[in-house]
Amino acid sequence: MFPRLNNLVKSVSPIVLSCCIGLGFPTALLQAGEGTFQVPKFRSLPSHQLGGLEYRFLKKGTGKSPRVGHKIVAHYGGWLESGRVFDSSYSRNEAFQFTLGGRVIKGWNLMLNKMRVGDVVVVKIPPYLAYGNRDISVIPPNSTLYFQIELIDFQ
Repeated sequence: MFPRLNNLVKSVSPIVLSCCIGLGFPTALLQAGEGTFQVPKFRSLPSHQLGGLEYRFLKKGTGKSPRVGHKIVAHYGGWLESGRVFDSSYSRNEAFQFTLGGRVIKGWNLMLNKMRVGDVVVVKIPPYLAYGNRDISVIPPNSTLYFQIELIDFQ
């Protein structure tokens, strides 16, 4: 159904994080089965704003952009400002699938609508585009969330 999924590395360990001082973005280290790559320090990456989001491209894709209603396939890691990882599709070795415009936080819908297949971004999502004042298990109320999102495919 999603041919690009066949090319994914199947053994990816959890995200390891350390804060990048003064920028509000952590530096993440994702370990893949055949090596590791380290997200560059964000001082060297241009920052973009989108409807309250702040994001930076780690890799620019060349594919098409999805629209509301498309079924998305993406990998992600999410963490709090403290650096605590709260979820990661990488650690489950399974890409996340959902319908754009559907049951994900508003910040995800905004960001994925602007991405292309192959893009990898780090995005800072303010509480009002995330869970707001709701207490979501490991995510405290009014939390700013950080994600590394990799758009793999869509239909």
